Amino acid sequence: MFAMLICLLAPQGVAHLRGFGPAGHLTLLLLSLCAVTAVLAAAAFSALPGDLRATRDATYFVVTISPLGYAMIGLTLLAPLYWAVEQLRPEARFSIDTALAQALALTMAAALSGSGAPTGAPRVAELASLALVLGMLARCGWLILRPSAG
Repeated sequence: MFAMLICLLAPQGVAHLRGFGPAGHLTLLLLSLCAVTAVLAAAAFSALPGDLRATRDATYFVVTISPLGYAMIGLTLLAPLYWAVEQLRPEARFSIDTALAQALALTMAAALSGSGAPTGAPRVAELASLALVLGMLARCGWLILRPSAG
């Protein structure tokens, strides 16, 4: 669990020290989440009983998407949008967006380290992640659609 938190938060610290904008923070978060998800999926599938992995006939996986899942889907939209906004609006100040991206990394790390419990603090962290993604999508749209200063 500690290694997962380091994997998610260490790139954010490096991005902060290097002075990356929100697009850099979001891209590093997305790459970190890909790595953590791959490790967790591999661990989950290796924990399946041997006969369940060997037969494909009667194996069904039912997937429901949690608020954290929707937040991750939104993150895949946010990263390229912020790269575009940083190119279209170089005069914009992105300090708020960078702080929101760092907060998103923290809430996603908190949600993933919450052991997937359906209620309580992990659920709040999932909903907070989704709210941050929606807020960042709204802010990104506002940055794109607002009139130019010059």
